[in-house]
Amino acid sequence: SLGGALAVYLAAKLSFKCLDPLTCLCLSKANGNLSNGAPHSVILESTFTSVIDVVLGHFLAKPLVWVFGEEALRSHLESHWRHKFPSQDRISDIKSPIVVVHGTEDETIP
Repeated sequence: SLGGALAVYLAAKLSFKCLDPLTCLCLSKANGNLSNGAPHSVILESTFTSVIDVVLGHFLAKPLVWVFGEEALRSHLESHWRHKFPSQDRISDIKSPIVVVHGTEDETIP
C-alpha cells in the first residue's frame, strides 16, 4: 500500500537522526508532534517494493513488457517517473525492528 511506502520513507529518514532506536521516541506523548528520533518498531502490511514494480506486474503492462522488454521498460519508467516510492532500497536504512505482513494470494502487489 502507499501508506507502507510512506512509512518506510519516514522511518528511514528518522533513523538517520537517532543513534539508538530503542531509546528514541517517534511520537511525543506531551504534544503529539514528531520528535527527532527513530520509531521503536515498524509494521508494514501489504506494501510494495516500488511503484514501478507494481506497474510492471500489472496485467495491462504485460503487452508492453513483451514488446519492449522488462529492462527497457523499467529504465524508461525510472527515468520519467518522479515519485517511485522505492521501499526496497530504503528499508535497509531503518534501524528499528521491522515486521512485514503480506499474503501469498495478493495478485496486485508483488
